[in-house]
Amino acid sequence: MIFEFEIDFRYELRRPEFQIKESAEGGYAIAMPPCLHEVHIRDIRFYDEQGSRFLPWLLPDLVSSFVGGRFTEADKNRLVAAARDHAEQQASELIGSLQSEVQNSAKATLQSISKAFGAEDVTLEFAPQGHLDFTVDVAGKVVAG
Repeated sequence: MIFEFEIDFRYELRRPEFQIKESAEGGYAIAMPPCLHEVHIRDIRFYDEQGSRFLPWLLPDLVSSFVGGRFTEADKNRLVAAARDHAEQQASELIGSLQSEVQNSAKATLQSISKAFGAEDVTLEFAPQGHLDFTVDVAGKVVAG
Protein backbone atom coordinates (compact mmCIF):
# COMPACT_ATOMS: atom_id res chain seq x y z
CA MET A 1 0.00 0.00 0.00
CA ILE A 2 1.25 3.46 -0.88
CA PHE A 3 -0.19 6.39 1.03
CA GLU A 4 -0.43 9.94 -0.18
CA PHE A 5 -0.85 12.33 2.72
CA GLU A 6 -0.24 15.94 3.54
CA ILE A 7 0.67 17.65 6.77
CA ASP A 8 -0.58 21.07 7.80
CA PHE A 9 1.64 22.96 10.26
CA ARG A 10 -0.07 25.69 12.29
CA TYR A 11 0.72 27.98 15.18
CA GLU A 12 -2.39 28.93 17.14
CA LEU A 13 -1.60 32.51 18.14
CA ARG A 14 -4.65 32.74 20.43
CA ARG A 15 -3.13 30.21 22.85
CA PRO A 16 -1.84 31.58 26.15
CA GLU A 17 1.72 30.49 25.33
CA PHE A 18 1.89 33.15 22.61
CA GLN A 19 3.27 36.30 24.21
CA ILE A 20 5.01 39.44 23.01
CA LYS A 21 7.38 41.06 25.49
CA GLU A 22 9.23 44.33 25.05
CA SER A 23 12.86 44.30 26.13
CA ALA A 24 14.71 47.15 27.86
CA GLU A 25 16.67 47.86 24.65
CA GLY A 26 13.50 48.53 22.67
CA GLY A 27 13.34 45.15 20.98
CA TYR A 28 10.68 42.50 21.26
CA ALA A 29 10.70 38.83 22.15
CA ILE A 30 7.88 36.70 20.82
CA ALA A 31 7.17 33.45 22.66
CA MET A 32 5.56 30.97 20.28
CA PRO A 33 3.14 28.22 21.26
CA PRO A 34 3.83 24.63 20.23
CA CYS A 35 3.24 23.86 16.57
CA LEU A 36 0.01 22.00 15.74
CA HIS A 37 -0.05 19.35 13.04
CA GLU A 38 -2.91 17.92 11.02
CA VAL A 39 -2.30 14.90 8.82
CA HIS A 40 -4.67 14.14 5.95
CA ILE A 41 -4.55 10.86 4.04
CA ARG A 42 -5.49 11.85 0.48
CA ASP A 43 -5.07 8.61 -1.43
CA ILE A 44 -4.18 4.96 -0.98
CA ARG A 45 -2.79 2.93 -3.86
CA PHE A 46 -1.89 -0.71 -3.97
CA TYR A 47 1.33 -1.87 -5.56
CA ASP A 48 1.49 -5.29 -7.17
CA GLU A 49 5.01 -6.49 -6.29
CA GLN A 50 4.84 -9.52 -8.58
CA GLY A 51 3.75 -7.48 -11.59
CA SER A 52 5.89 -4.47 -10.56
CA ARG A 53 3.07 -2.05 -11.24
CA PHE A 54 0.46 0.02 -9.48
CA LEU A 55 -2.85 -1.71 -9.31
CA PRO A 56 -5.55 0.46 -10.86
CA TRP A 57 -7.68 0.60 -7.74
CA LEU A 58 -8.23 3.13 -5.05
CA LEU A 59 -9.54 1.76 -1.80
CA PRO A 60 -13.27 2.25 -2.60
CA ASP A 61 -12.89 0.38 -5.90
CA LEU A 62 -10.95 -2.33 -4.14
CA VAL A 63 -13.63 -2.68 -1.51
CA SER A 64 -16.30 -3.27 -4.13
CA SER A 65 -14.36 -5.59 -6.44
CA PHE A 66 -11.53 -7.30 -4.56
CA VAL A 67 -11.69 -11.02 -3.86
CA GLY A 68 -15.01 -11.47 -5.62
CA GLY A 69 -17.02 -9.36 -3.19
CA ARG A 70 -15.79 -11.16 -0.06
CA PHE A 71 -14.15 -8.00 1.25
CA THR A 72 -16.24 -7.03 4.29
CA GLU A 73 -16.87 -3.68 5.94
CA ALA A 74 -14.71 -4.88 8.84
CA ASP A 75 -11.87 -5.59 6.38
CA LYS A 76 -12.22 -2.10 4.94
CA ASN A 77 -12.21 -0.56 8.43
CA ARG A 78 -9.06 -2.52 9.34
CA LEU A 79 -7.33 -1.29 6.18
CA VAL A 80 -8.26 2.31 6.89
CA ALA A 81 -7.13 1.94 10.53
CA ALA A 82 -3.84 0.45 9.35
CA ALA A 83 -3.43 3.30 6.87
CA ARG A 84 -4.08 5.84 9.63
CA ASP A 85 -1.55 4.16 11.95
CA HIS A 86 1.07 4.03 9.20
CA ALA A 87 0.43 7.67 8.26
CA GLU A 88 0.89 8.67 11.92
CA GLN A 89 4.22 6.87 12.03
CA GLN A 90 5.44 8.37 8.74
CA ALA A 91 4.12 11.83 9.66
CA SER A 92 5.95 11.79 13.00
CA GLU A 93 9.23 11.17 11.23
CA LEU A 94 8.52 13.84 8.60
CA ILE A 95 7.40 16.40 11.18
CA GLY A 96 10.64 15.89 13.10
CA SER A 97 12.76 16.42 10.02
CA LEU A 98 10.82 19.51 8.87
CA GLN A 99 10.55 21.27 12.25
CA SER A 100 13.43 23.70 11.64
CA GLU A 101 12.03 24.66 8.21
CA VAL A 102 8.59 25.28 9.72
CA GLN A 103 10.11 27.46 12.44
CA ASN A 104 12.17 29.41 9.89
CA SER A 105 9.04 30.05 7.84
CA ALA A 106 7.12 31.28 10.90
CA LYS A 107 10.09 33.43 11.92
CA ALA A 108 10.35 35.07 8.48
CA THR A 109 6.62 35.78 8.38
CA LEU A 110 6.40 37.24 11.89
CA GLN A 111 9.57 39.31 11.49
CA SER A 112 8.19 40.81 8.25
CA ILE A 113 4.92 41.69 9.97
CA SER A 114 6.81 43.13 12.96
CA LYS A 115 8.97 45.33 10.74
CA ALA A 116 5.86 46.62 9.00
CA PHE A 117 4.74 47.86 12.43
CA GLY A 118 8.13 49.47 13.08
CA ALA A 119 9.66 46.81 15.32
CA GLU A 120 13.19 46.27 14.01
CA ASP A 121 14.67 44.04 16.73
CA VAL A 122 12.46 40.96 17.07
CA THR A 123 13.49 37.56 18.39
CA LEU A 124 11.31 34.48 18.40
CA GLU A 125 11.37 31.80 21.06
CA PHE A 126 9.79 28.52 20.05
CA ALA A 127 8.28 26.24 22.67
CA PRO A 128 9.88 22.81 22.75
CA GLN A 129 7.78 20.36 20.76
CA GLY A 130 7.65 17.58 23.31
CA HIS A 131 4.98 14.98 22.49
CA LEU A 132 3.66 15.35 18.96
CA ASP A 133 -0.03 16.09 19.09
CA PHE A 134 -1.72 15.68 15.75
CA THR A 135 -4.75 14.11 14.18
CA VAL A 136 -4.93 11.96 11.08
CA ASP A 137 -7.89 12.58 8.80
CA VAL A 138 -8.82 10.21 5.99
CA ALA A 139 -10.20 11.88 2.87
CA GLY A 140 -13.75 10.99 1.91
CA LYS A 141 -12.72 9.50 -1.44
CA VAL A 142 -10.52 7.01 0.40
CA VAL A 143 -13.24 5.73 2.76
CA ALA A 144 -16.27 6.11 0.51
CA GLY A 145 -17.70 2.86 -0.72
